[in-house]
Amino acid sequence: MICKKDLKIRWMVKSDFYDVVHIDSLSYSFFWDYKKIFSIMTKNNSLGLVAEKNGIIIAYLIYESKMKSFSCSRLAVHPDHRRKGIGSDILNSIIFRMKKNKINKIDFLINEYNLEAQLFLKYNEFKAIDIIKNKYSDVKEDAYLMRIVNYELIPAHHSTHV
Repeated sequence: MICKKDLKIRWMVKSDFYDVVHIDSLSYSFFWDYKKIFSIMTKNNSLGLVAEKNGIIIAYLIYESKMKSFSCSRLAVHPDHRRKGIGSDILNSIIFRMKKNKINKIDFLINEYNLEAQLFLKYNEFKAIDIIKNKYSDVKEDAYLMRIVNYELIPAHHSTHV
């Protein structure tokens, strides 16, 4: 758990799902309902973090823990709390976990038209490393694979592309 002033970042629990669904519906055109969140979060390797301010959930991050990487599927901040560093705070929490647990990398797949998310991740030191063609086949849109690498685990003589 990370605390910063009146912001608390903690593990997501089932009782948070309705708040997460609400924030998701305000943040994505193809938002996830309770059933989808529940389905994802009850998988063995799925984890979630929430950012709470004065007892109210204002942001969340859902990711999958793989052998040596984290794959983020969703990150959103309530519109009333955007551009205040909360998204970066919750992202820094997972980056801290990456380094602490000797995880190699964190990946995000971002829709090619989601410029706001691309710039946010770039600001937080993620790099676009690949284009996934027709990732969103229902709307025929591509995705950018954006990644941050744990350089502490890479010997100086190796390539930095993990």
